[in-house]
Amino acid sequence: MKTWWKKPKLIGNVAFGVFSLLKKTLRVKIDNEAEIEPGKPYIVAFWHGKHFLPVLMLKDMHDTKCCTLVSPSRDGTMLAVYLRRLGYEIVHGSSRQESLKGLLQMREKINQGYSIGTGIDGPLGPRHKVKPGFIYLSQQCQVPIIPVGSAYSRFWQFHKAWDKFELPKPFSKVAIALGKPFQVSADSSIEEASRELTKRLHAADQKAAHLLGNSKQVTLQHVEASM
Repeated sequence: MKTWWKKPKLIGNVAFGVFSLLKKTLRVKIDNEAEIEPGKPYIVAFWHGKHFLPVLMLKDMHDTKCCTLVSPSRDGTMLAVYLRRLGYEIVHGSSRQESLKGLLQMREKINQGYSIGTGIDGPLGPRHKVKPGFIYLSQQCQVPIIPVGSAYSRFWQFHKAWDKFELPKPFSKVAIALGKPFQVSADSSIEEASRELTKRLHAADQKAAHLLGNSKQVTLQHVEASM
């Protein structure tokens, strides 16, 4: 067992078990302006580093098949195992390798009715800089983008990671905010749409942070039961 950390599939399964236990301890608030239509595909966007809660809750909040893009690497293999356990379908690709192939596969998934969950500034940054691929997909497939923000009352932050990943501590208060769907119009430039989405993502994070001081607390299990 000295080399367990070299087995990405094992790590992915362990992560699923640990995060499932953590999930049961969290107290969550939701602000949902998205007015999601059941069965309709969306691109659900959030910042890397803030992705723990959106990834954990997206399948519970959206009654549509969901998929996501994962890099074809060792870390990607670990992440893919975890995401499949959560119910996502995986498309392999990255912004550096096989990017066009991944984009085409995601377009095909949208056409099949899948929603896409994505860290919009990934997979390796720069942090909080919207990547153009999903803006293009929204424009070409006429699929709205839902900006999602999250916040935690207590969390660990991994400062050495490029995305400054945040992981809520057990029994902490957490909040998630879904903004109104943003449709990239046919005559918008990629740059204009990226700036607008950036503003909406920061606003969603601010709204999530604001929620931690105002709304009634409920457990994550109770939220899921009410959906």
